[in-house]
Parts: sequence; C-alpha cells; structure tokens
Amino acid sequence: MKFNKWSLDIFKGMIYTRKKREKDYLKKGFEVQKKVFNIVESSKDIIYCYESNPSSGI
Repeated sequence: MKFNKWSLDIFKGMIYTRKKREKDYLKKGFEVQKKVFNIVESSKDIIYCYESNPSSGI
C-alpha cells in the first residue's frame, strides 16, 4: 500500500511537471511568434515607405 501511494505521488508529480513544461513551451513559442511578427511588420513598413517614396533612398 505504501509503495503504491509513493508511486502514485511520483506519477502525479511527473504529470504536473510535464503540464507546467508544456505551458512554458507554449508561452515561449508565443513570444517568439510575436517577435517574428513584429520583425515582419516593421520590414513591411520599410518596404512600403521605400515603394511609396523611392526618392528617399533609405
């Protein structure tokens, strides 16, 4: 009985840490996507400025 309870606690702990790790990964992935999106958006702005006003010569 004692061994079963002990192994159950370990199992619960493993599930908890796995879920926590997945949450962290999702959070990191979202931050990376946001950074990439911001980079893409800013480069679009630069290209747009250049196309609308080629004489500026960025």
